[in-house]
Amino acid sequence: MKAPVHTSPELLRNAQMIIARVIWSTRPMAVVPLLAVTRQGEESFVYVVRKQNGMALAHRTEVTLGDTVGNNYSIASGLSAGDRVIVSATQFLVDGMPVMPMGG
Repeated sequence: MKAPVHTSPELLRNAQMIIARVIWSTRPMAVVPLLAVTRQGEESFVYVVRKQNGMALAHRTEVTLGDTVGNNYSIASGLSAGDRVIVSATQFLVDGMPVMPMGG
């Protein structure tokens, strides 16, 4: 790919190469840490905190993953605005298990 570079000529050398990332489009999405996502076969899911009878319960929610952004996955679908995702100790969780939310 070739592109014009707007800088002074003394900063560049002939045939100099750079690594660049091209962003074609952007759109707002939820992102969650890599460790919050559990993958089982073709299925990816996260645990979300749901209130039921005054108790906080872990609810397994299937999600569609987007791109990896740093140490996070973008979530294309499966989460709603305001969902509280459990991000640690997910290997010990079972759907419907009582949890105690901590700060945040």
